Amino acid sequence: MKLTLKSILDAGNDVKERIVLSVLENADVGDFLLTRNLASGADVGLHVQNTFWFPYKEVEAGDIVVLYTRNGIATEKKNANGTTSHFFYWGLDDSIWKEDDVMPVLFQAPDWQSRSAASLRVRKLKA
Repeated sequence: MKLTLKSILDAGNDVKERIVLSVLENADVGDFLLTRNLASGADVGLHVQNTFWFPYKEVEAGDIVVLYTRNGIATEKKNANGTTSHFFYWGLDDSIWKEDDVMPVLFQAPDWQSRSAASLRVRKLKA
């Protein structure tokens, strides 16, 4: 995986709460989705409560990706060491990481397919 979960900071603070990811290899962050799942004991549960699909943007090894829970406008900041911090915003009204029974799940999904539900519905033929 080219990105990795690093930390959750200020959990429970509606303004400051964020999850931080480290970029391990050059990648397009748009190939990644982050979900908040209910935990099943120490394992990830199948119940997805929230999903964030990152917009397409090139990131480089050593960069940091920060996803705030709140509303905001995506920005970036050059760091003193030459890396970049990329800031994204989930657009949620409340904090989501304060409970112990949830866990973040990071997916790398460069290939995907979508179609409208209407185009996939099987229509019955009239007799």
